[in-house]
Amino acid sequence: MARWDGEKERFGIIAGNGEIICPNILTGVSEAVNGIMSIESGDKCGVIDIDTYQCVLPEYDDLEIDAEADIVFIKGEQRGYITEDKGEFVTVEQYETDENFIDVPVLATRLP
Repeated sequence: MARWDGEKERFGIIAGNGEIICPNILTGVSEAVNGIMSIESGDKCGVIDIDTYQCVLPEYDDLEIDAEADIVFIKGEQRGYITEDKGEFVTVEQYETDENFIDVPVLATRLP
């Protein structure tokens, strides 16, 4: 965790090599559980995959883990996944019915 640019109320996450993983917009962070660390900015949440350092900025209202250990991101009335390769938000319905998303990996927790 680090602060820069004179920011005192918020912090960011930096890798050991100095690469910025998440800008200093965070107000909270949790311990990593099954490879995923929850992050917060005010009342919004996101995650960091601690294996790949992929950061999903905290712009979601809530998070859930589904039966396959995939992380479901909730924003308003929309529920969806974040793809591993492009980091794009895909609604659950789109993921289940759109042939463009068949077998596309999404962010998930490692099973314990």
